[in-house]
Amino acid sequence: MNYKDPAVLAQIAIDDPGGAVETATATLKSMTVTEVFRSDENRVTERGLYDALGPTDAEAVLNAIASSAVVPDRAKAWVTPGNGGIDMGSAVARAMVDAMVTANELTAAQAQAVKALGERQVLKYPGIKAVHVEMARAL
Repeated sequence: MNYKDPAVLAQIAIDDPGGAVETATATLKSMTVTEVFRSDENRVTERGLYDALGPTDAEAVLNAIASSAVVPDRAKAWVTPGNGGIDMGSAVARAMVDAMVTANELTAAQAQAVKALGERQVLKYPGIKAVHVEMARAL
């Protein structure tokens, strides 16, 4: 992260909890954000849905996928074991999940649970130092 970038410093100023610079720096160091990421780890099959959502919710999601009017047949097959899974970090896969909500095939809560399989928490300000907080406060 470029801590000399005025946009980054402006965001630090917004997130700055105030108080002593050292305390504010410690707070900012611990802040996290949700990041969508693509990885083979994100490839979700029936088993992955069962592990992540539990049997009842996984079964509801799998039935919704199987009967979906908005998910292409080829994509429906991806969730079966041996077919590679669906990468929930993929913008296309996430859009299909959103389309299922719009079509009333999934609830918003189900969609969020499925999309969360392609997300992770990361530090918002990795490597931030007191000098960066001081720079942001000087804006």
